[in-house]
Amino acid sequence: MTTKDSAARTTPVQIIVCDDHALFREGLARLLDEQPDFQVVGKAADGQELVEKTLELRPDVILLDVVMPGMDGIAAVRTLQRRNIPVRILMLSAFDEERFVLDAWKAGIHGYILKDTATQELVRAVGCVADGEVWIGEGFLSRIMDKYRAAVEGQRENKASQPGGLTPREGEVLELLATGLRNKEIAARLFVSEKTVKTHLTHIYQRLGLRDRVEVALYAIRHGLVDIGPS
Repeated sequence: MTTKDSAARTTPVQIIVCDDHALFREGLARLLDEQPDFQVVGKAADGQELVEKTLELRPDVILLDVVMPGMDGIAAVRTLQRRNIPVRILMLSAFDEERFVLDAWKAGIHGYILKDTATQELVRAVGCVADGEVWIGEGFLSRIMDKYRAAVEGQRENKASQPGGLTPREGEVLELLATGLRNKEIAARLFVSEKTVKTHLTHIYQRLGLRDRVEVALYAIRHGLVDIGPS
């Protein structure tokens, strides 16, 4: 995600910085003001002040935090969108939780970047958003993907322990059936009646969408529920 050549800019990108922490707000404003293509025209401590200053100053880009007292960042974005204010919005946050990200994008932001991002990447992000593009920081994406992979692995583990929403007992029946045991043999292994085994099999067929013992065996093999190595 790159920005256009700064030489193409005829005027600096005018920016408002909004964050409820004064030291961070002032430091960020100073950092951006030091860039030759940027000009910080206003600062705000909460969403309401941001909306008022945006209406007054009409900046090109807004940098704002998500969580703030009073009107938070997402509420401020929604307010600006309802008023059809032509401003580009870059959310700068300490949070990479999915709920914050999704809510912010739905509200109408044009970029999302984390507060621990390196200065050079932040500068690129502001320029990118100012040029009409969308920015998602690489570091942020990697964190989200790590969480996604962990969630997928967790789902796989859950499915492996109780595939298809089966009960633990139904899972045992499925595994034994997949090894080639007959209903009577399964009943003996589990110390239950053959009728109980048949009931479990009926539930297994229904829950997994399978028709017969062959499909059950194939399902178990595909999902790693039985050992198909050499005996």
